Amino acid sequence: MKKNQLIMLTIIAATLICSKLIQLSGWHPSPIYCLHASWFALNVVAIWAIAAIGKIKPHEPEHSPLEYGSVFLFLLGALAFYGLSGTAIEHLAALFSPEVLPAIEESKEIHRWSEHRSILGNLSPILIAPIVEEIIFRVGVLGGLMLIMRKPWAIILSAAIFALNHADIYPAPAVAATFIFGLIAAATYLMLGLRAAIMLHFLNNTREHWRPWIVDHDHLLTGYVLISITALIVFIHQLIRHRRLVLR
Repeated sequence: MKKNQLIMLTIIAATLICSKLIQLSGWHPSPIYCLHASWFALNVVAIWAIAAIGKIKPHEPEHSPLEYGSVFLFLLGALAFYGLSGTAIEHLAALFSPEVLPAIEESKEIHRWSEHRSILGNLSPILIAPIVEEIIFRVGVLGGLMLIMRKPWAIILSAAIFALNHADIYPAPAVAATFIFGLIAAATYLMLGLRAAIMLHFLNNTREHWRPWIVDHDHLLTGYVLISITALIVFIHQLIRHRRLVLR
C-alpha cells in the first residue's frame, strides 16, 4: 500500500471518530458545527471509498461456497443472530439503565415509514443506505484496512468505524448492536460478496416494515420462527465451515 493511501486512510478514521466523539462529548459549539463535522467526515469516507474502488475491487468470490437456497437461509440466519444479539444487549442495558429503552425504541423510528418525512427521507434508510454504506464501509474501509493489517483486525476496526458512524442517531446499546451487525456484514461480504452484504443490509433496514405484519398473523409467526431457527443453525454452521474465507 502506498504511503499516501495509508495517510488518507488514517485521516478518514481520525476525522470520522473525532467528529462522532465531539457529538457524544457534550461539547457542542453549535448544532450547525456538529452537522457539518459529520457531513464532512462522511464525505471524506465516501470520496476515499469511491476512489479506492478502482484499486480495491469489490470482493466477489469466484465460486460461491453456498447454493442460492443456502445463501437465503444464511442471510436470514445472520439477521436472526443479529436480532438475538441486539435484544440481549438491550435487556442487559435495561438492567443498569432502564431509561435507555425509550431511546432505543425511538431510534427504530428511523427505519419506519413516517408522514413527517419526505419520500426520499423514507426511502433512504431502506433503499439507498444499504447500497451506499456497504460500498463505503465494506468495499472501501474494510478493503483498505485489509491492505495494511490482518483480516480479523480489519474486520473488527471496520465494524467499529461503522458503528461509530451511527452514534449520533442511536443510543449506546444500539451502537453496540450495530457493531455486531458490522461484524456480520463483513463476514457476509468476505464469504459471499458485495451483493449478499447489500441484501443483508436491506433485510435488516426493512425489518420494521415486514416483521410487524408477520407478528400480527399467528400462522405466519409460527412458520417464521421455525424458519429463523433453521436459518440460524445454517448461518452458524456455514460460518464455522467457511471461516477461512473470512479470517485468512
